[in-house]
Amino acid sequence: MQPLQYCPTNVSMSVVWSNHGISQCFLDTVSAAVIGGFLLVFGTIQLLMYRRYGTENSPAQIGRSRMYNFQVFLLALLPVLAVVRFVLEGFVFEGARVYGFMILALCVALFAYPYSIVLLVKERYYLLPSLPTRGHGLVLLLFWTLLFIAQNVVF
Repeated sequence: MQPLQYCPTNVSMSVVWSNHGISQCFLDTVSAAVIGGFLLVFGTIQLLMYRRYGTENSPAQIGRSRMYNFQVFLLALLPVLAVVRFVLEGFVFEGARVYGFMILALCVALFAYPYSIVLLVKERYYLLPSLPTRGHGLVLLLFWTLLFIAQNVVF
């Protein structure tokens, strides 16, 4: 049995650009670290603010929303897709092998998406003592923006 490598053979974290594009090892490592770190720090601060200063929103003000349920469904589906991607890239495809950066990306995905659901539920059912906002908070919007950028940076 071979020892676990962090990056594939002939790929290094110090070489960002390889084969006319960004190295998948580098991109997955940096994006997972930035996204996971951002959500851990700022999401926890937001949850502490809701815990300390938040008041429960009255059920009469919370309307039934299919889009909210659809959004929660999609956020719950994304960790499943991350596991499927890990299994396919690590075990099913020809020449498949598990690398450390794949494990890091999987662990961050399994943490970040459920944590964002927790933030989404807090924003929906609790109010902070400020002007009521319409829509999502800054932490979730930046989290989704970082995810969008990370998925579309591939050249």
